[in-house]
Amino acid sequence: MPQYVLRWGFFVIYLVAVYVIGYYSYLKSTSLSEFYVANRSFGAIPLMGTFLASFVSASSVIGYTSFAYSNGWSMITIYGVGCAAGWALLCLSSAKLRRLEGAVTSPDIFAMRYKSDSLRIWIAIVFLVWQTLFLIQQYMGIGYVVEQFLGIPYQYGMTIIGVTIIIYVASGGMRSVVYTDVVQAAIMVVGVFLACAVILGQVGGFGGLTSKLATASGGPSKLPVGGFADALAGGKFTLAYVVINSLSLAATIFCVPFYHRMFFSAASEKLAKATVGLSTPILFVFYIALAVVGTGARVLMPDVKTADRIFPIVADQLLPPLIGTIVLTCIVAAIMSTVDSLLMACGAMFAHDIWARLIEKNLSPVREMFVTRLGLILIGGAGLLLSFKPPGTVMQMYNIMTAVVSSTLFPGLFVGLYWKRATAAGAFTGSVAGFASSWLWLVYGTKTIPAGLFGIGIGLITLYLVSLFTKPVPTEQLGNFFAR
Repeated sequence: MPQYVLRWGFFVIYLVAVYVIGYYSYLKSTSLSEFYVANRSFGAIPLMGTFLASFVSASSVIGYTSFAYSNGWSMITIYGVGCAAGWALLCLSSAKLRRLEGAVTSPDIFAMRYKSDSLRIWIAIVFLVWQTLFLIQQYMGIGYVVEQFLGIPYQYGMTIIGVTIIIYVASGGMRSVVYTDVVQAAIMVVGVFLACAVILGQVGGFGGLTSKLATASGGPSKLPVGGFADALAGGKFTLAYVVINSLSLAATIFCVPFYHRMFFSAASEKLAKATVGLSTPILFVFYIALAVVGTGARVLMPDVKTADRIFPIVADQLLPPLIGTIVLTCIVAAIMSTVDSLLMACGAMFAHDIWARLIEKNLSPVREMFVTRLGLILIGGAGLLLSFKPPGTVMQMYNIMTAVVSSTLFPGLFVGLYWKRATAAGAFTGSVAGFASSWLWLVYGTKTIPAGLFGIGIGLITLYLVSLFTKPVPTEQLGNFFAR
């Protein structure tokens, strides 16, 4: 069978499958609660599938593999520690978040905790800007992959997949997102593990890969001999740098709105907590496999000039046709599963936290569902258009976004869950201070201290000091936040 027939066949079958799931979920979406959080009914398998699939984005499949290609095994050090810390924070807070009956968006957490609609609106705006930037990264990844996969122009690939995602999310809401994520998670895990196995076979296993990396040098990052095999990239990174960046990454993971929605949708607090714990061993092995693909490509194809395209190039040029097709499909699945989660969160915040507070205050459930669909279509379309001329590489945008988002959102969210004395004024000023200071540090600060950690520090100090001198939220209004 010609390779192009095989690839187009897989691609069409995959698109048909997600459209069928979208239509099925549309038939189920008869209420606002169903559309937003699937009536809080999901069990372990759907929750694990959606967590695995939404966690692995273009930043992972495209960006992390690119980082491993440029910097070797240090990919595991730089990003692995931060991911693990982020998983721990999510697991720690999952039961508290599931306990918030009536919460459907991340700004709901702030509004319920601090009893402030102005804080809700500010947080929703920050979330929406962040998610739109993140959408650009995902669309870029889709464009790279489909261009390599099917031989069609970057812009066409982005448009086909982008429109598909918008349609099935707008149709079926949270149920559509989760059920497609389960399918996408299965494809994604199988594809990456197959690629890892083939690469290891070509380089002589882990031992052969490590020995070859030990003699490699140069590359996009101009590492010294042995730098690719070193956990700190031959001195490019320091232990302090790893710890500081890991804290910033963990804070960002803790703030991702779809994970909050995932907890809201769980059938029980126990299931919400178990989701992260059951998923993280799979993710741990998955990221090692990504590192193998990136470092193996460095050994086998040392002259690739565009590191962001390394995974699609590996699947296209180093793998057998059938395995390469599965792997390229898995990359598309990984990115689509993140985009659909983003769009669902954005549409809900657009309608529930901004439109219903500023434009149409007596929004009926039917009208809110319509505005949610309208919002995710507008935001998804805007992100798609901006992706035609992206402002930087996937990892450049990812690193800037991580710094600003963690500084703006983490202080009020984390402290609010664990300190009763935190006030609305403290959370608001801490958020603004974190936002402003992280941007200023990105422009004028030193790289020795990452902007994210600097901004989080300023935000936490500001929140603490302002809370001490402002009126606290009455204990009886804190509800389930501090229930035993």
